[in-house]
Amino acid sequence: MELVHFLNIEYLLLRLYEVVHGLPIVSGAYSEATAPASSVLTSIAGVLGSIALIGMFATILLIALLVWVHIRLTTVEHEGSEEKKKKFDPVALAALSA
Repeated sequence: MELVHFLNIEYLLLRLYEVVHGLPIVSGAYSEATAPASSVLTSIAGVLGSIALIGMFATILLIALLVWVHIRLTTVEHEGSEEKKKKFDPVALAALSA
């Protein structure tokens, strides 16, 4: 075996598949060696799923906040421009001074 001049890629891919999915394919019985990897991957997937849900909720909340701020700024801007028109309208100023 010390003079092996080839790389068994099919075997490596099969073992990688076993580790990722936690299912032994080569042996017929459940392999204890793949159980910790499977549980780790399952817990990582659960954590990433939770982070994704929190991120989506935060994104929706921030978009709603941005829409509210935009509406509020537009409202304040229009109120201010109308007050400015009333205050500095030359016709209204001429009528007041006459």
